[in-house]
Amino acid sequence: MSNQSKQIKQATSDMQCIQQGDVVLHRIHAIPEGAVKLEPGPRGYILAHGESGHFHCIEANPGVSAYQLTDGSMCVVMDEPQVLTHEEHNHIALPAGTMYKTGRVKEVDPFAREVRNVAD
Repeated sequence: MSNQSKQIKQATSDMQCIQQGDVVLHRIHAIPEGAVKLEPGPRGYILAHGESGHFHCIEANPGVSAYQLTDGSMCVVMDEPQVLTHEEHNHIALPAGTMYKTGRVKEVDPFAREVRNVAD
């Protein structure tokens, strides 16, 4: 998807889950115990790396912070509105005053009897 055809989808503060490709954000109401504050990298906060070399990320703008959680996931806190971006998906506007735990979308293969992360 080219940048010219990108749309920004608006998430609302009452949404409990938000999905962008293989990444899902689960709404939480407190930073989990044991969380370690992260410093943003050159691309901001990378929530997930895709197979194609693309990233699900939030720019390092004022009003956003991220934490590494003990289970390997991340927590992102939006004190100001932010945008979740990815080169192949519509961007998602995340409202101020929200907090999410990152996760991966799972798929079930009943024939192989396995559950695995969706890759995009």
